[in-house]
Amino acid sequence: MKLNLSRTNAAVTLFVAAIFFIVANIAADYLLKREDKPLPQLSADQINLNFLSSLKNLGIKESWVKSKTANRNKKNDSLKYNYKVEIPADLPIAVVLSEINEMFDEGNEKQNWDKLENLVKKQNAKHKFWKEPKY
Repeated sequence: MKLNLSRTNAAVTLFVAAIFFIVANIAADYLLKREDKPLPQLSADQINLNFLSSLKNLGIKESWVKSKTANRNKKNDSLKYNYKVEIPADLPIAVVLSEINEMFDEGNEKQNWDKLENLVKKQNAKHKFWKEPKY
């Protein structure tokens, strides 16, 4: 089957298709609004406490924390303090960052991941991405 389209007809067809997809995208955004729940916000004092306790968990002494200065722009920033921390050579930076990250993962633990896990299981059943481990 041979289609006999001139350049003008092809350009008009592509233009109409583009307009259709733009309208469909806008309609889908309007009709399928998601309500994302924001993560709980931590106060500056809680951030400070979590950071210092993660350093303490790693065995970093208070004398290794070089300076604690107040942030100058307190009104526009939730972060009130800046630290310079001496880390021993035998303690990898990745371990320090992992420990600090774990102290702030409380928000991720409180989220409901059931919908996402069900979607992954459904898609895996359809497309066979991986096999479930058998214990």
